[in-house]
Amino acid sequence: MSNRIARMSARVALVGLVAGFGVAVVAGPAAAASAIACPSGVTWKRVMRYRNFSRYQALQSTILAVTPVFLVSDARFLQNGLDSTIEYTITSSVSKTITVSASVGVEYNVIDDLKTSVSSSIEFSRTTQVGVTITTTVPAHTTVYADYGVDSYYVTYTVRKWWGETYDGDLPGAGVNECFNKGDYPQQTYAPTTSEGWKLRTG
Repeated sequence: MSNRIARMSARVALVGLVAGFGVAVVAGPAAAASAIACPSGVTWKRVMRYRNFSRYQALQSTILAVTPVFLVSDARFLQNGLDSTIEYTITSSVSKTITVSASVGVEYNVIDDLKTSVSSSIEFSRTTQVGVTITTTVPAHTTVYADYGVDSYYVTYTVRKWWGETYDGDLPGAGVNECFNKGDYPQQTYAPTTSEGWKLRTG
């Protein structure tokens, strides 16, 4: 008898033993759904143990959509109503903090996934600087809008919660039918990058 078959037999024996004592123990989705193949590239954490039975949990993200955005922390408009060009010097004076988050239904640190799948320049958190100066010229009868901020991404993704059930302390094996999909949790976040500064546009 293979180890996997022995484990399935042990699972049945465990359920029968507990039922014989009249104790209601919810061992997880095994009673309600069939196990499916376990994912690869996830980190398993044991969340329950009963004798030689262990339940593990892992979280796995899937990026759905990525939109580049410029998040503004300080904005000015430079208006020239004269008949000649004039020069403006402006300095950033307002800061803003942008932080990556994943907190809808689960707590998950998605930053490594974003760095790998979206951009290596993404940071977990960034606070824009104050005191950054720029000098520009504004043509006659023209308005220039100056925005200070950080290049970022607006990311929508899901976090899937996995359960894996094994015996004898073994971790769930990738591709082995001993896991259960416990739901997908939609998420959205702004992800700041290391690129920060002034951007000018003509109105």
